[in-house]
Amino acid sequence: MKTTILKIIIVLTIVFIMISNCYNSYTAENEISKEQIENALEKFESSSQNKDNYKIQMEDENIIITTSDNEKYELKYEIEQKEISFMLELPVKNGMSYNDYKKQTNNLMLPMIGFMTVAKINEIEFIDSLAYFSLIHLNSEWNGDFSSDKSYTIIDENGNELVSGGAKRLETSEFPNRVLEYVDSIYREKESIDDSNDINSFNWSIEKEERNDSYKLISKLTINLESDFSRLKNYAETSDYENIVKTTENNYNITNNINNNENLTNVNTETNIDNTIKNENLPAVGNKKFAGVVVGIAIIILIVAIIRKNSYKE
Repeated sequence: MKTTILKIIIVLTIVFIMISNCYNSYTAENEISKEQIENALEKFESSSQNKDNYKIQMEDENIIITTSDNEKYELKYEIEQKEISFMLELPVKNGMSYNDYKKQTNNLMLPMIGFMTVAKINEIEFIDSLAYFSLIHLNSEWNGDFSSDKSYTIIDENGNELVSGGAKRLETSEFPNRVLEYVDSIYREKESIDDSNDINSFNWSIEKEERNDSYKLISKLTINLESDFSRLKNYAETSDYENIVKTTENNYNITNNINNNENLTNVNTETNIDNTIKNENLPAVGNKKFAGVVVGIAIIILIVAIIRKNSYKE
């Protein structure tokens, strides 16, 4: 009897070690390194999806993005065990023209490059991750913008509506003196969107911080490294994204794909996108860990059955 108990203890110990190794291997596979990020960013810089011709380089824990007009933006990143965050801070001050304001705030989209980078590390093409992220953004309560509030109609010097639908009217000639009023009205202290109903891969927030006579807008994208990015393979084709790009070819790129919200919303409605990727949420621990546990349990059952059979013989 003692021999049988000893065998069971030894077997359970071995199985426990096997399951632990399986979990550790899974964790290691989901870790991400600075070198992987840098390599993926280099690939993005030279890819056809870099329509704005960004120049990108790594400096310590920052990603420096230089635009075609030599403006530099600092995208900070932070790696944790199960997630990685990309954050961009943009100042908004009184005296800015409407064009300068739009030029600045259009770059709130830049953390999306972080999403494409992580997806590339998971062997997803840039066009597929771009399609997925853009359509989630478009179908969110932000409707392709960076805020759910559309309280203002912006009028240019010729009487044309640059932004439509708001009850309040604001002419571009008045904008420099009313920048903070405008920002205070359309941005909450913090609001966010996510894809928890799809592959549960990101949470994107825009936060407003007041600083004396200015505001700071903080765009932060947190990516779940345990998501199954493999489900995004060929997403651009299955989501009919290519047709949307062709219809809005001058408006749909990294920094400008949110400039014409009405057109994008209409296109999205007309194409009746069938999001074949949407499904139930993934288990938080991931498929590989789950498989390892199942195998471990099966081994335990098998070995215990063998031991019990041998004990009957004794």
